[in-house]
Amino acid sequence: MRIRRITALDIGTTSVRAIIAEINAVPQAPQVVRILAACEAPNTGLVRGSVEDSPSVRSAIEYALVEATAQAQCDCDAAYVVVAGTHITCATGTGYAPIRNSARGATFRDISDALNATSSENTPVDELILHAIPAGFSIDSGEPVKNPIRLPGELLTATTRIISGSAPPLMRTARAVNSASVDVTEMVFAPLACAEAALFEDEKESGVCLLDIGSGTAGIAVYHRSLLQVAASLPICGSHVTADISFGLAMGRDAAEDLKLLAGHCCADLVGEYEVVESPAGEYKPPRLIRRKAIAQIVEPRMEELFQHAKTILMDTGFFHWQDASVVITGGGAKITGCAYLASQYFGVPARVGGPGKLPGLPNAFTGPEYSAAVGLAQYAAKHTAIEISTTGGDDPLRAFYEQVVEMVKRRIGRTE
Repeated sequence: MRIRRITALDIGTTSVRAIIAEINAVPQAPQVVRILAACEAPNTGLVRGSVEDSPSVRSAIEYALVEATAQAQCDCDAAYVVVAGTHITCATGTGYAPIRNSARGATFRDISDALNATSSENTPVDELILHAIPAGFSIDSGEPVKNPIRLPGELLTATTRIISGSAPPLMRTARAVNSASVDVTEMVFAPLACAEAALFEDEKESGVCLLDIGSGTAGIAVYHRSLLQVAASLPICGSHVTADISFGLAMGRDAAEDLKLLAGHCCADLVGEYEVVESPAGEYKPPRLIRRKAIAQIVEPRMEELFQHAKTILMDTGFFHWQDASVVITGGGAKITGCAYLASQYFGVPARVGGPGKLPGLPNAFTGPEYSAAVGLAQYAAKHTAIEISTTGGDDPLRAFYEQVVEMVKRRIGRTE
């Protein structure tokens, strides 16, 4: 059995996580992902998802990769990379293609033509496109359908979610990775990576909002009928909660971060009046007793503000009209006690904390919600590598290329015949 190895890099505000995985390289065989290494290194060179101290980021990447390659007993010369930040936006693009045989209906080639013709007037020229993800089709401007194959008509319309980001911060990230002697295979928006690890297929079908709350960035990805409806960055993240605690309780940022995870609560009404915790000792301040309710009264309003930004985006998707819609929260912010409860109350739908599922070789230490992006990126990379494996080879290069296009389109619309 041939094996393909892939590397995933999650360059976060507080740490860099590196995962090396392998997948079976047998065309048409069931995909098996096995984690060979999962390592983490502290990082101080990122501010709100943007590289501000390139040497620090390079050192963190090198440290994580040295540990990972030693564990996996292999080299790494290229990696998939998670990116995030408020500069990343999502627009809707539309492409049109005539159906070659209107009586027999649309074919995979027609779909490919429509997808390739997709454009978006809303994408600025100084941005780099990260993803162009099919989000539905229609025949002759009729009702949207997920799969237009064999539907008769004259004109096929493809709708695509185009996710793009500002070129300067994305290029700084790429240069930081390159400076560690690693090429960038693909940059992946963080919520999409998290979705691979934390969401179930039935959730994507019935309607789900994935809310990724990191230390320096936050974002959402909304799915319905297994198609991406919208993806967006949010202006509020975990560091805002930490800053509020630091200011409100007159303590350092590090102590505030520890206190947030140790005793923070998103619902002040669920905290007893007389519950107290000992604050972490600061560099110049001894520990002191703090009412836990006072901490919750700081945390709750900021989390509600974050949820309000997400709710504003959801209002335009029809999310609140989907019968079985739900919310899944990932990232380090999901570890604050009561986060899922507050989300369920605020959005009026079931909510849960999501994280990586069980994968062969994945350490237990990497199963928390804060590791969703790193593990999900490895799964994303494995999925896209599997598409490449299943469509390469053969004696006819033109046929191999055509089969690759057809297979990719099949996977995008959920058809695998």
